[in-house]
Amino acid sequence: LTPMARRRSLKLSSSGISLAGVLYELSPEGEVNVCISSPRSVTSLLMEAARRIDEWKLLRKKIGSIDSIPTFNDIDRQERRKISLSTLEWLVISKINGNKSISEISNETGINIYDTSRIIFGMIASNLLTLKK
Repeated sequence: LTPMARRRSLKLSSSGISLAGVLYELSPEGEVNVCISSPRSVTSLLMEAARRIDEWKLLRKKIGSIDSIPTFNDIDRQERRKISLSTLEWLVISKINGNKSISEISNETGINIYDTSRIIFGMIASNLLTLKK
């Protein structure tokens, strides 16, 4: 892909992941399409693709559907002071309102579904969020 085509692909696909010249498209059904667009060690590209595919499968098992709705857990005041979030985590958390699905949050933030799911899973593991199915 040309750089312009790659940018267009990323804008058109909320499930697209770009990694060092590689565009991964993850469908909600768990299918993965890989398009290599820059010279890099094929071995390292395949290893990273395999790692992300494995992580996507794990995320899908843990979160279930991308139509699940994240909601906040009650956290006492002292515990809230200990929470430290990255910029992307703040962006995701700012869209959580108890009505929006993971997919909708991904679309609204512009963060691909893989990273949105990964961020939400991390917050679930930290007991900040739960999922409504």
